[in-house]
Amino acid sequence: MKLKALIRLEDPALLDVALVEIKGLAPARFWGYLVKNWLPQKFVLMWSAVYRRSRGIHLLNDTNMLIEAWHHVLKGKFLEGRRNRRLDHLLHILIDQVLPYYLLKERRQKIGFEGENLENQKRLKV
Repeated sequence: MKLKALIRLEDPALLDVALVEIKGLAPARFWGYLVKNWLPQKFVLMWSAVYRRSRGIHLLNDTNMLIEAWHHVLKGKFLEGRRNRRLDHLLHILIDQVLPYYLLKERRQKIGFEGENLENQKRLKV
């Protein structure tokens, strides 16, 4: 079992079996690292699909993952990868480009010209 496959397991029993398998294969120091930093219940609730089945990515999200992802879109798509050191330029981009883009995207989704966002797609599958 690969470590990255752990986050996709949705059955608690399979997660337990995978962890036992990893414990048997991993060096003691690495297993200690996992136990200390990733396997306490408060952390498993954040990363394991076992506990994330009934909620979207916006619920109980206490990481900055979504902010970083949006910042990447802002810099890559709207600021064209260039550094922005001026607040007036940033406000101009946000008002004249970003806002109209997302308003149009929402309208296109509502009338069926564009697919739903990822969270809605996942919610429909569940």
